Parts: sequence; C-alpha cells; structure tokens
Amino acid sequence: MAADAGNEQDGQTEARWKAFGAWLAGLREAAGLSKREAARRTQISDSTWRALENGGRTLYGTWVTPNPERYILHQIAFTLGVNAAEVFARCGRDLEPSEADPADYDPFAEMEAIRVRIARLEAYLRAHHPAQEAAQRAPQHGRRGGSAAAATP
Repeated sequence: MAADAGNEQDGQTEARWKAFGAWLAGLREAAGLSKREAARRTQISDSTWRALENGGRTLYGTWVTPNPERYILHQIAFTLGVNAAEVFARCGRDLEPSEADPADYDPFAEMEAIRVRIARLEAYLRAHHPAQEAAQRAPQHGRRGGSAAAATP
C-alpha cells in the first residue's frame, strides 16, 4: 500500500508539473515569445525552459520533474507579467512572507535588515574569533601573479 501511495504522489506531482508547463507555454505564446527568447529574458538555459514547459525531462532513462529555484519562478513571473503568487501556486510552492505581495515588499528595508545582520555577525566574530577576523580583514599580497614571497622585494 505504501508503494501505491508513493506512486500516486509521484503521479500527482508529475500531473501538476505537466499542467504548469502547459500554462507556461500558453503564457509564452500569448506574449509572442519563442522558447529561446523566453529563456533568455528569464535568464535561464533553453533546456531548463523546455523542461519547465514539458513538465520535466528524461534523465538517464527516468522522467524527472523540474525543481526550479525560487529566483527562477520570480523571473518567470516578471518575464511573463504574471503574479509571482500564481506561478508559485501552480507549481505547488509557497511564497515567503516577503514575497507574497510585491506592493508590500520593500527591498530597501530588506537590504537594511541584511546590513544589520552582517554588522551583528562581524561584532560576534571580533568578540569570539579575533585572530580569524583579523586574518580575514588583512590585505592579501601576491594573489594575482604568484606567491607572496615572489611579490616581496
């Protein structure tokens, strides 16, 4: 029975990706884009775009459903002018809270939060790993054209 449940899940996953691919192809065609141009605008390879539209690809004789990274799904939404939430939902993924509504998303606030996090990490390193932190900040001599000994007169 467990094997049947696994096969059923695999069938559902494959069906969802096939439906996603058909939807994606329809959007691309409605936008008047070739597969190659859609891939270029999305900044992915032609083969990745084809795998998305086909709902997967054959790898060593086995059908494999796509597993695109989040940024690719966002790029698809941007390229085809659709809501990212719909792209994520159609392939069975959830959006992160900061991704859910582009109108509420503030990239500058996110960058500031990252800066604060980096500052905290740097303070932690200075306090707990001073030798490593100092070595990390030290200028690196001789990295371009040979050893440091060769660069020293």
